[in-house]
Amino acid sequence: MVKALILTTTAGLSSMVGFILTYFKISKKQENNIILIALASSLVIMLYISIFDLIPYGFININYNIIITSILIISGVGIVKFTSHNDELNLYQIGIICMITLMLHNIPEGIITFMSNITNESIGIKMTISILIHNIPEGICIAIPIYFSTMNRFKSFIYTFIAAISEPLGGIIFYLLFKNYISYHIIYYLSIIVGGMMIELSINKLLNKCLKFENKRGLNIGLSIGLLIILLMSIFI
Repeated sequence: MVKALILTTTAGLSSMVGFILTYFKISKKQENNIILIALASSLVIMLYISIFDLIPYGFININYNIIITSILIISGVGIVKFTSHNDELNLYQIGIICMITLMLHNIPEGIITFMSNITNESIGIKMTISILIHNIPEGICIAIPIYFSTMNRFKSFIYTFIAAISEPLGGIIFYLLFKNYISYHIIYYLSIIVGGMMIELSINKLLNKCLKFENKRGLNIGLSIGLLIILLMSIFI
């Protein structure tokens, strides 16, 4: 159990890598470039995780029920729309919504990672590495908008840490309290809902924000970095 907790915690805290970027001394122009690249790469990763990971995982495990899956995706989209009435979000609002969405994503992800390491160490380690890699741009998506909108490094740390620590906490709480009582269907349903939330966040929030920047080269770099990370994940994991 201790090893499973260490691996799950490591995967979750990899999100804090994004916070490290706040220590780089940069000019205003470089600041805008970093924000744009971070948002663009994050939206690609989040879209990939939603479409090829979260939603298929839930869809397969609820016996390919297209009606329930569609309802859950629409519910996820609706949650993001309801919590962000204004489509023209500022950086701070984007950071907060990213934190909430990724925290909800990290809880079931932590449960899956923790239980995988408990039941099958080989699969568990592969799961840990995969999650560790994709958590890095997710952390950037929280830390960078919060820091550059407030210039408060402590806030950036706290909000990123809340999302990161939810992963091991989700795993250990589930194992200690609910493993004999809660149905795995809750995890499957939540995976689809969060997938819908991340699609809405990526396309209608992050992409819209990226398109407001004049530096299209930075947008292309960010999208390319996101695609490269996805490619590396596909090859090595």
